[in-house]
Amino acid sequence: MKTISNIVLSCVFFLFGILNGLAKATPPAPNGKTTNGPPPPPPGLPINDHLFYLIVFAVFFGIYIIYKRNQDNKIST
Repeated sequence: MKTISNIVLSCVFFLFGILNGLAKATPPAPNGKTTNGPPPPPPGLPINDHLFYLIVFAVFFGIYIIYKRNQDNKIST
């Protein structure tokens, strides 16, 4: 069962990779004019806002996963 799902997943990723490689961008409009109006303004939010909290959460989550895996191994042996 696991082998079949791995094969299916591999085929899906392969097909998406082919489609991505064959996709072409739309050519720009003549004279540099956009057909949909001006581009939207950039967001006013910084990308790295609260990055410290995300890193701390990731460390604690990693510790939790390691602890849980060790507990499961102790129970099964």
